[in-house]
Amino acid sequence: MSHPQNDRIRLLNRGVEPNLQRGFFQGQDTTPKSRLLTFADLQSVDPGAEPFKIEGFVIQIYACPPCPRGAMCKPCIGDHIVATDNPEEKDANLVRRLRIFTSKPEQFDLKKKYSFTVKLRHKAQKGRPIEEVELLRFDQVEGQSAPLDLITAANWRQHPEVKAVRSIVESINAGATKGVFKTAVRKFEYCEPYEDTLRKMAGGDRD
Repeated sequence: MSHPQNDRIRLLNRGVEPNLQRGFFQGQDTTPKSRLLTFADLQSVDPGAEPFKIEGFVIQIYACPPCPRGAMCKPCIGDHIVATDNPEEKDANLVRRLRIFTSKPEQFDLKKKYSFTVKLRHKAQKGRPIEEVELLRFDQVEGQSAPLDLITAANWRQHPEVKAVRSIVESINAGATKGVFKTAVRKFEYCEPYEDTLRKMAGGDRD
């Protein structure tokens, strides 16, 4: 018998969202005829309770900040991503957005295009567009991505260029901790605010 945690890991690697609490896996495509809707359709079409597919570019990735045990933290809307059909639209009033709730928002990349299989979080209200859905599964649309934005205060945590630098820094720190690199430390007297008092350099193999 396979272990539920191992099943969850395998499904996440395949882009599937498991729901172990309900005793089934979100992402098992029990409705192969799920229809493909467009962002324009979401303004007026009610898909009902059936899952549906939609394609879009990820323009925002949000993960709730951690809340220390016993602390009174501000309520969080929930981990999610925001997708749109036209990431090049400059007029914010014309951007059609869809908030897609997922337990693993970090598995997505900004500006990449995906095909999402989703379901409504709440019953659609007549005359109002669909703005929030629950992710069931997804696939990346290969070869399609939008030009990267400049790094800003709003997107720097998830910006691909920052993530690439962070990965290099983490790799160096890990190597230094394990003693893989030669390290040199130099301390300075305190002179004025924002001046370095400690510099640490790691480079070259110990051998």
